[in-house]
Amino acid sequence: MRESFWTREWFLGLILSLAAIIAAALGQFKYLDHALYGAATHFTVAAPTQRIAIISIDTKSLESLGPWPWPRSRIAELFRVIRPGHPKVIATTLDLTEPQTGPGLLGIRKLQNLYAQSTLHEGPSILNGVQQKIHSSIRLLGNQTPPPLKALGQELAAQAPLRKLSQSIRMMDAALNKLSDSLDTDKTLSQALNRSHNVALAMTYAPGITQGRPAKPLPATITRNLLSDLGQQHAQINPPTAYSIQAPMALFGKSASTIGFFSPAANQYGAIRHVPLVIKYYQHYLPSLGLLTALQSLNIPASSVTYKPNTGLIAGSLVIHTNNKLQIRPHFYAPGHNSGPITYSFVDILKGNISPDALHDKIVLLGLTAPSTVTPLATVSGVKEPPIFILADEISSILNQDAIYTPAWATWVVAATWALIIIFIIFVTQYLSNRSLTIISLLLASTILISIFYPITNMNIWIPLTGPLGLLLFSYLVVVSKRKVITGNRLIHLSTQSIENTRILALAFQEQGQLDLALDRLKQLPINDGTHELLYNLALDYERRRRFDKALDIYHDIQRHNRNYRDIKERLQQIEAILKSKTKRSEISDDTDDNAALMLGAAGLQKPVIGRYVVDKEIGRGAMSVVYQGRDPKIGRIVAIKTLPLNASFDQDELEKVKKRFYREAETAGRLSHPNIVTIYDAGEEHDLAYIAMEYLQGRNLTHFLHRKQLLPTVTILEIIAKCAFALDYAHRQKVIHRDIKPANIMYDIDKNTVKITDFGIARITDSSRTKTGSVMGTPSYMSPEQLAGHQLDGRSDLFSLGITCFQLLTGQLPFCADTMASLMYKITNEAHPALNSLCEDLEPCVSPIINKVLQKNPDKRFQSGRQMGQSLLRCAHEIRKHNS
Repeated sequence: MRESFWTREWFLGLILSLAAIIAAALGQFKYLDHALYGAATHFTVAAPTQRIAIISIDTKSLESLGPWPWPRSRIAELFRVIRPGHPKVIATTLDLTEPQTGPGLLGIRKLQNLYAQSTLHEGPSILNGVQQKIHSSIRLLGNQTPPPLKALGQELAAQAPLRKLSQSIRMMDAALNKLSDSLDTDKTLSQALNRSHNVALAMTYAPGITQGRPAKPLPATITRNLLSDLGQQHAQINPPTAYSIQAPMALFGKSASTIGFFSPAANQYGAIRHVPLVIKYYQHYLPSLGLLTALQSLNIPASSVTYKPNTGLIAGSLVIHTNNKLQIRPHFYAPGHNSGPITYSFVDILKGNISPDALHDKIVLLGLTAPSTVTPLATVSGVKEPPIFILADEISSILNQDAIYTPAWATWVVAATWALIIIFIIFVTQYLSNRSLTIISLLLASTILISIFYPITNMNIWIPLTGPLGLLLFSYLVVVSKRKVITGNRLIHLSTQSIENTRILALAFQEQGQLDLALDRLKQLPINDGTHELLYNLALDYERRRRFDKALDIYHDIQRHNRNYRDIKERLQQIEAILKSKTKRSEISDDTDDNAALMLGAAGLQKPVIGRYVVDKEIGRGAMSVVYQGRDPKIGRIVAIKTLPLNASFDQDELEKVKKRFYREAETAGRLSHPNIVTIYDAGEEHDLAYIAMEYLQGRNLTHFLHRKQLLPTVTILEIIAKCAFALDYAHRQKVIHRDIKPANIMYDIDKNTVKITDFGIARITDSSRTKTGSVMGTPSYMSPEQLAGHQLDGRSDLFSLGITCFQLLTGQLPFCADTMASLMYKITNEAHPALNSLCEDLEPCVSPIINKVLQKNPDKRFQSGRQMGQSLLRCAHEIRKHNS
């Protein structure tokens, strides 16, 4: 027979080619591209320049000189030690953006300020002035000088202590200045930078888009190295943009030879592949520290750098291959590897173990490498390097002119490869046998891999052919698989292995509760006793989920092949009777009075299952929901299962609102974990039933303790409400407001003295976009004034409701009662609650102030948090216990 159109191999090839082209346009081959590029760089023959030497602040240095950070005077001392070696240029990635002031320097500066503000520093000049005026007066008066004045002049001339005091003040001033200079490590380092004349510093930047003009102009220390010529080529380049930059302190910038940015960052796959040489900050083009260091080592000014399309940056005779984003792909070398840069320990240089002559005419890089001070960065080649080694790789690739790049002609190679693979899979594949197809596909794949690996390892050229390679391999797998499954126009018979796989898949779906998918798979199996056994067990699962219609269909199918299979006759009769009777206890009944009650205890029926939970008995019901006691068969945990029927008794809009409110309880309580809040384990929807599995609670709700003859002791009430207040405080801090606090929603176990807040069905998540004003939900007698008014609520509304609950537990009656809703709302909003002492004369005095505060109409006058309220209640309970003991 003629093969159908959709199974023809040329058509499959066409579909796969279009899909691959779209995937490539969407960047779906980038991960494969990233992986192959990284693998190829492992085999590179490139070697770093030997002109670079790294001075490493490593673990050995920290163990010898103390933990980081060090005084900057120690860095200055290093510059002093290596200066005689005459390095060509020194670049450091150390952070010099903040001043370094120790306690000693701060103390000295405070003394200098006090000295400057006092008149003490004026003492010597005042004494000298007075003495000179007296002597001048004596000379002018001559023999007519009064004896007292003459005696005073003689006495001053003879007062050596005054002269000594004047000298001491001057010496103290000089000593303070000298001590300040010795402790000022920033000044010491600045002087060392100034003496070296060849130190390049690093600045960092935050990526982002800028508009307008910068808030303040760039300092001259940065503008003197701008790449001004690139501004004339802005239409051809698209470098990364910087939203802000953080330069070294001006004290250091003025002493440095140059400042460049250095902020290595990983790509979306967590590794570094590109390194930017230029960033754009507003209208300025700023060079990287690596680029400036390389240029300085070659005595090339930064202002001479230009951009050549399809090539990269040009500086004199130096050609740096980049993309139009002015990024390079450097080679990465492992630290300490034989082919890596020369590395010396900081402490060895400082102590003279390494001669400064070893650094003669070298590019010296100073940076952190100790794991405790810096995190190594992953590179695309799989090597993890400290940032200073990334800088060394960047400089080495610039000086060696061996950065990996993609030339303009590579675009034509990629296009030709795409065309070749598409032609092969559409027009050639259909005429090849499996053997020939395999051989040719392997040859093509090998050719593409060689075209990827060889140019990188030997020519520093990257040709991105991962798209055509992926299309070739995937097309091969599709065609070969299609040929194995289809012969002519017929599916071949399932093998024994295929039958087993189908059976295992069906059982897996059944285990996951996906019964319909399991049934679809079982229908594909041959009809035999083994298949009947699987279908029978599946029908039992349908019974447990009260999907009697599905169970009935399966039993009928089995009966058609084996009328006496097991107890199938009895099960058919039982299920048919259930479906016909439509009793109020039927789960699948459309009767609204049924209330979704599961059929429990019916003879012969399997226990119902909701989700993964086996239902044991009904323990409660409300207006729309029923609560059952169940258990998790996997771990044996007893749970409470709250169910909601999603049947025809709701119209579509009403059903969505009911479901939203039902699942809100799982959403809000599920994000809470507190010993006094019910724990939510699971939530889901199974056909026409929504359910929430939660913690099974012992005890009773507080409505059982509201009658005057059944009131709990005052201390017990205070402690219960305190636990609720602390639980609400936790919920409020998690942005959850309960909105329906009342005795019926608080469970209390007298035997274990445990308290649990339940029913978060109308709770609000205050940081959710669903939060809005204007909707009034809750129980009116327990609502706060702002809740009745439909205002936006916060946690203080729950505390008002908790206060009403406490009032009712203490007195046996509500603080606000009325015959009509309007009257009740008026009283809650405008009238004060009855005095507690008028209803309970023997009530301890510490209780009333707490209730009075929490029932304030104005939320600002209540307790501002559940913790405040809980602490007040516990203090009162403690006072009562102490008084009664």
